Amino acid sequence: MRYMRFVLSALLVMMALLMTTGVFAQETIGVGDTVEGVRVDEDSDYTIELAEGQLVFIAVVSEGFDSNLAVLVEGEQIAFDDDSGGSTNPFLAFLAPATGTYTIRVGAYSTSGAGAFTLTVKEGVVTAIEVGTLVDVEFTGEPTFFTFTATAGDVVTIGAVSENYLSADLSLVGPDGVEVSNNSSLFISSRQLRRVSLPLTGLYSVKMSSYSVSEVAETVTLSVVPDTVLTLDDGSLTVIIDEETTTDFDVVRFTATAGTVYVLTATTDNPDIGVRIDIPLGFDEYGFTITGSLVFRYATAGTVEFTALADGEIGFVVSEDGFFSSEEKLSSITLSIAPK
Repeated sequence: MRYMRFVLSALLVMMALLMTTGVFAQETIGVGDTVEGVRVDEDSDYTIELAEGQLVFIAVVSEGFDSNLAVLVEGEQIAFDDDSGGSTNPFLAFLAPATGTYTIRVGAYSTSGAGAFTLTVKEGVVTAIEVGTLVDVEFTGEPTFFTFTATAGDVVTIGAVSENYLSADLSLVGPDGVEVSNNSSLFISSRQLRRVSLPLTGLYSVKMSSYSVSEVAETVTLSVVPDTVLTLDDGSLTVIIDEETTTDFDVVRFTATAGTVYVLTATTDNPDIGVRIDIPLGFDEYGFTITGSLVFRYATAGTVEFTALADGEIGFVVSEDGFFSSEEKLSSITLSIAPK
């Protein structure tokens, strides 16, 4: 009986090892490597060692299936791309938030698809900057990366300005690899990431890119400067909008309580050009942003009612409604808010 228990225990250990090997065995890839692989019935995983702040460009090319690409840490996905490499091929510019082991996963659209693929990992260039500095960048529109160190609770404004108003998309990613802010929803891509409150202490990255790439580089001044939060929690406040400068909009925050109906009031001394306030209220079941707005022109005041969908901070984006007026001047816009 003792012998049988020993054999049974040995078999269980062997089965556990086989199961562990089958589930967790992964190929290893290094920065600068190119590997050929074949996807059959499941995703292909590769482990890679990266240092904090290290930038790598990861690309997959396949003619056999519609591929996608993900980066994971301990099974949690922290980066993903589908078709940025052109056609149905993925491409990721990944900045490691911490030193450690990462998993690169080659997947397929709708989890189905089989065929050969080529996976390439190349080293990227990152420029370290300090908060409070201006950096002139020779920019073609290709993704360009910068890093800076900050403390939780710091507030910064990040901008990219050129003499020819070159469109620059900005994305700010925190030390945990999660995007903190971007300007893609502001329609005018040269707009700043304004009054961004940083949630963590550590290394932040800024990605500057453009929807179009030029063969001729243009000088763009990137700025990461300290700023302050404007809040309605303590009462009304006034912002100044100046279309002749980069201050063509501002961000005012308010801490809301879920289910409460609020009345937001705005007044302006420049009715000829009016006021526009965009109000992000949360997300729907599909992940799309739910927004409201207060817009008026040729009037000195306007109000809007809205219901807070969740507890927490709301960031009102305040700007002028029009671009042209008979009297070009600064707009002084005063906001106040109260529960109904």
